[in-house]
Amino acid sequence: MNASKNGFEVFLEFAKAEAARYGVDEISTRDPRVATTHPDWQEEESWKDGAYARVSQPLGAIRPRLHFNPNVDTAAAAEYLTKRLGCRIFPDEVYYFALFHEIGHMEVRGTPVALLLLSLDGKDLQAPIRESEKNADVWALQELFSWRRENSRAQAAGRQ
Repeated sequence: MNASKNGFEVFLEFAKAEAARYGVDEISTRDPRVATTHPDWQEEESWKDGAYARVSQPLGAIRPRLHFNPNVDTAAAAEYLTKRLGCRIFPDEVYYFALFHEIGHMEVRGTPVALLLLSLDGKDLQAPIRESEKNADVWALQELFSWRRENSRAQAAGRQ
């Protein structure tokens, strides 16, 4: 890891490198709700709900965009995710999990687009949303475990 960069900057470089692999158009720290969905919101409202990340796909865009909250308390988030997922998530892994989770919504069944279509016929969305979140979590954990293995190999090679 480059000592002159903080962990979030290193993460953003990783996320930007992964973006093309998953068909993501842009990685940013901008809360997409502030600039697009709610133009009357002030910038100080950005990320007020505590979300770690969001996916957006503006009208006319072919590929989705991923946005990351740069102000997450990663220690508290790691504790929450560890309890929710039933396996240890470390503070320096929170953003990586968030990346894989959001990509998971695009990679597995139960995507936001499918949920939108379900909403059009008046069905209750709570069960499909829970299923989508569960599927994204499972996929994200698989990717995080793979990332951990690769990261530990790279660190071990750097120590030799």
